[in-house]
Amino acid sequence: MEFIDLEKLRSITPQELALLGVTNIAYIKLIRLDKMKEGFSLHAADGTTIGFSASQDMALCAARRNNLIPQSLH
Repeated sequence: MEFIDLEKLRSITPQELALLGVTNIAYIKLIRLDKMKEGFSLHAADGTTIGFSASQDMALCAARRNNLIPQSLH
């Protein structure tokens, strides 16, 4: 079991905080492709677009297959 250094955690910078989980978390966002069509985009935690899919379920599966923890945006 790994112990957390609370003093170090209290002094974490906003930049360091933003990098926590950046390689593990992805988010899924509903997007409008045109006036009649919607889809879902999959993004890395830093906002980089990873891909697109027609359904939210497909986007969730893609995230999980790539060992990412998917989060939805509302």
